[in-house]
Amino acid sequence: MAPDPTNVVVASAGDVYVAPEGTALPTTLAALASPWVDLGYVSDDGVTFTTSRDTEDINAWQSAEPVRRLVTAEPKTLEFELLEYGRPEAVVLAFRGGSIDVASGVATFTPPTAGADDIRAVVIEAGDDDATFRFCFSRAELGDDVATQLVRNDAARLPISLSVESGSWKIITDHPAWVAAGAIAAEGASADDLVAAVPDASDADLQLLSKDARVSVRKAAKAEQATRAERAKRAAAV
Repeated sequence: MAPDPTNVVVASAGDVYVAPEGTALPTTLAALASPWVDLGYVSDDGVTFTTSRDTEDINAWQSAEPVRRLVTAEPKTLEFELLEYGRPEAVVLAFRGGSIDVASGVATFTPPTAGADDIRAVVIEAGDDDATFRFCFSRAELGDDVATQLVRNDAARLPISLSVESGSWKIITDHPAWVAAGAIAAEGASADDLVAAVPDASDADLQLLSKDARVSVRKAAKAEQATRAERAKRAAAV
């Protein structure tokens, strides 16, 4: 397939959401409701999602190259910097839990007990013009230190590094190329259905379709219509 500039994704804006461990991950791009919490402004460095792989080579006397390579770990991390120190949910995440109590108009933060775990479900949402990407993680926990500088010439920042733990993760998007690829890989579809689901599909994509993927693409069409309606609703509310 020839290079296509419309497939270049720029995350021009986004949001970071957290919820208690065990919260079901979203399956659509509909607005997230409680118990999901928006953590507010993130620095202009955005969010960095890193996937790694640790390996160990098994070497043999008779070979200069490894005879086998074992995968010992596949760590994943999420890194971002929160700017709203005045947002209680951000501070609680940074300190691995704790509680905020109010008395006589004064709020008091009580940190968690030493060694406490605070595992969260996490959603990173990034938008690029008419496409939205959601990176969804069922279990993540604060990994590195959180160092905040209190100075007069900058915001009090909360640098967050989350380690993704054993569980599920996925990416949800309405990007036309992804939807088209899913339709092509599905159990058939018609060209007309793909056009209804993905108006920007290319002629080359249509040629790759089998005849019987009608059901899958119609589902994609309904999801696309719901997403666009939700996006229009959000835009009207601004």
